[in-house]
Amino acid sequence: MNKKIISCISVLALLFGLVWSCMKTDDKKRQSVTEQAMLAYQEFLEGKISVDGIDIDSITVPTGEPGSHYETKYAFFDCDRNGVPELHVNSARYYYIFQYKDENVWVYKNLSPYPYYYALQNGAFISHRMGAGPVSDGYKYSIFDTFGNEIFSIGFTKYDENGNGTYDEDDEYIFDDVIVTKDEWEKLTRKYLYKDEDGIDQIKNEISWLKMEF
Repeated sequence: MNKKIISCISVLALLFGLVWSCMKTDDKKRQSVTEQAMLAYQEFLEGKISVDGIDIDSITVPTGEPGSHYETKYAFFDCDRNGVPELHVNSARYYYIFQYKDENVWVYKNLSPYPYYYALQNGAFISHRMGAGPVSDGYKYSIFDTFGNEIFSIGFTKYDENGNGTYDEDDEYIFDDVIVTKDEWEKLTRKYLYKDEDGIDQIKNEISWLKMEF
């Protein structure tokens, strides 16, 4: 019996060692790919490479104004949750996300130019679209897979139906295609939005950005 127990323990130890070894190998591979990705992204930001005909000037330089640049920010963030960060470049007009895969940089998503998209810390996105006649604010929470396909979304919109310039109990509120009350809408959207000190809706949990210097 003791021999069997010792044998089982030895097998389990061997299996654990193999699993641990594989995990360490995967971590090293992921780290190596991340380093390669960051080097490639840096080359793109410096204007040394283009991706599918898009270079950094395509995103940051206004048409017909070669001497000026849009205000631009960028971020390195893993929004497709594969362990390797993507490069987000967001100017006043364009929002491109680039992905490093198979030793090349690819366009993961082009979220330009409207509605305006916000990248969230959990890898999801919220888009914001403003309307008129009546005035409205429409939002959509989206999750994309590693290929950039939308795999989940939920929308929520409010309309200033009475046209008094403020959202009150007499206006229309919709969450996931269902008409709700103002209080219900605010409770349902609390995980996505917050009100700033001026009472204006802002997006929760947005990723951190770096300002691009020209």
